[in-house]
Amino acid sequence: RRVHGILNLLNQMAEPKKVEDKKTEDKKELSKDPDLAEAQKLREEGKYEDALEVLEKALRLKQSQCGENSLECTKICKEVCEITNTLAMTYLNKDDFEMSLKMLQRAQVLCESNDQAKAITYNNIACYYRKIGKLKVALSFLQNALQMEKKLAVAENAADTHLNICAVLSQLNKHDLALLHATSAVALLQELMLSSTKLTADRYAVPVSYTHLTLPTILLVQISVVGVSLN
Repeated sequence: RRVHGILNLLNQMAEPKKVEDKKTEDKKELSKDPDLAEAQKLREEGKYEDALEVLEKALRLKQSQCGENSLECTKICKEVCEITNTLAMTYLNKDDFEMSLKMLQRAQVLCESNDQAKAITYNNIACYYRKIGKLKVALSFLQNALQMEKKLAVAENAADTHLNICAVLSQLNKHDLALLHATSAVALLQELMLSSTKLTADRYAVPVSYTHLTLPTILLVQISVVGVSLN
C-alpha cells in the first residue's frame, strides 16, 4: 500500500469528523433552554465572545437555582470551557498573549472535574508557553495531559498530545525522543481511522503545526510512518 506520509495524516486529523451521538444529544438538551439555544446559535455563527457572555450569564443563574454541582451547571461549564479554549487559541494566533492566558486560566478552572477537557486545556496552555519561548513549561503541561489521557476510556486527542510533545522536543533538539512520540501519534491516528470510533467535529485542541518540527525530526517522522504502515 502506498504511503502518503505524515502530512496526509495530519490533514486527515484536522478534517471535520463525524459528530458523536452524545454530543448531538447534549446540543438538543441545551437547546431546550432559550439562553443556551441562543449561545449555541452564536457559536455556530462564529460569534464566540457573544456566546461566552450568554453562557456565563446562564451559568450564574443555574448556580443560584440548582447549585454549582448540578448536572445543568456541569453541562454549561463544559460549553464555556470549550469556548474559552477556542478564544484562547484565537487570541494566541493574533499574538494577544494577555487575553489568551486569561481565557486559558478561565478554562482551567472550569475543567477541573473533567479530565478530558483538562487534557485539551493543558495542550492549549502548552501552545501558549511554547509560543512565548518557555519550552520546558510547555513540555510539563503536555506530559501531564498525556498522563490524564492514559486513564481515559477513549482519549480522542491523545494523538494531538503526542504531536505537540514531538514538536516541543524537536525544538529542544531531542530528536530521538521526538520520534518516539511521532510514531505513537501515527499509530493512534491510524487506529482511529480504522476503527468505528466517531470523533466530534468541534475539537478544540489546536495541535502544534508540523512546520515547527526541525528537519531531522521531519525526516524521522516520515520514516516512522513507513515503518508503522508496513506493520
